[in-house]
Amino acid sequence: EMCIRDRTYGAQTLQVAVLDAGRGAAATPAAPGSGNGLVGMRERVDLFDGTLVTGPRPGGGYQVVATLPTTPRTERNEVPV
Repeated sequence: EMCIRDRTYGAQTLQVAVLDAGRGAAATPAAPGSGNGLVGMRERVDLFDGTLVTGPRPGGGYQVVATLPTTPRTERNEVPV
């Protein structure tokens, strides 16, 4: 069973979560070069000043949770790094 949810916190943040209630991550890693995987997701979320949380869930399963700002950096009064 898998659940996909999205939540908006105020007008400033959007959270998208993919939650798997299964047995968690595969015991054998994917073959190198088989895709961008979590590293690619993290890079894309970083481009938009967001955060990505991944890992096992308490009680079993796996989670991928991306939290992204919904306003441009200039409206958040932040200076790019």
